[in-house]
Amino acid sequence: MGSRIIGGGLILATLLGAILVGSKIVIGLTAPPLPIAGERAPTYSATTLQGAPIGSSALAGQVVMLDFWASWCPGCMASLPNMRRLAERFEGKGVTVIGVSQEPDDVAGVREIVREKGLRYPIVLDHGAVRDAFRIRALPTVVVIDQRGVVRAVHEGPVTEDNLAWDIVQLLD
Repeated sequence: MGSRIIGGGLILATLLGAILVGSKIVIGLTAPPLPIAGERAPTYSATTLQGAPIGSSALAGQVVMLDFWASWCPGCMASLPNMRRLAERFEGKGVTVIGVSQEPDDVAGVREIVREKGLRYPIVLDHGAVRDAFRIRALPTVVVIDQRGVVRAVHEGPVTEDNLAWDIVQLLD
């Protein structure tokens, strides 16, 4: 009887937490503050699903959008088509979109999402190094970095395609 009460309490606490958080999924309650627009972006490197290295040094001179996501995050899954359209819209214009999956141990699952959503931009499986470098505390989060490697915007939670396109256009002008 006591274990059912404890179990029910845990479920209730989890549901209340989900309601309070809304469509953002909180990674840690004691996470440091997000990067601030105007700060130099941290150096990062990762490997794409195809095994190619990718990172800040190779992307110097481009606008970079890092999209931190996971399959268990409803807001993340809803945002992936926006990111796909942005990557297509700005292809060849000095903009790189990188999906940063927070499920490094589910390569098959991530590949399936990439296939289902028609994602053609680089996806990396983050073991936490990129997330921690950018002090990401919730999913989805999109970090926009300018051509000089400076953070220009941080969008925590779902964001519209138009808002992200505006960020890009401002940096390309």
